Amino acid sequence: MKYLMFETHKDESNVKFHIPIIFPVALVHRQVADAIKPILQESHGNVRVISAGDYCSTTGKCFGGSDSLKLHADPMDALTISQYDLFQGIKL
Repeated sequence: MKYLMFETHKDESNVKFHIPIIFPVALVHRQVADAIKPILQESHGNVRVISAGDYCSTTGKCFGGSDSLKLHADPMDALTISQYDLFQGIKL
């Protein structure tokens, strides 16, 4: 699987809010980012992609990067993805 990590600020505060998007390897990071960004902007305002790469659901690790976006995976994104149900992307 591949992933993107978007960043925004929740409720116009300074609290960072990360939104992971996980998708099949057959898709290109740039195309998925371009398709999802306008949808997220409608509900979250200003958003940006901060990291991108590959995600292994078996090991729960993020690695690699995206050539099309010129971004690297952040190993800490795995924690955001695994705990998204608990914290809804709020960076503590």
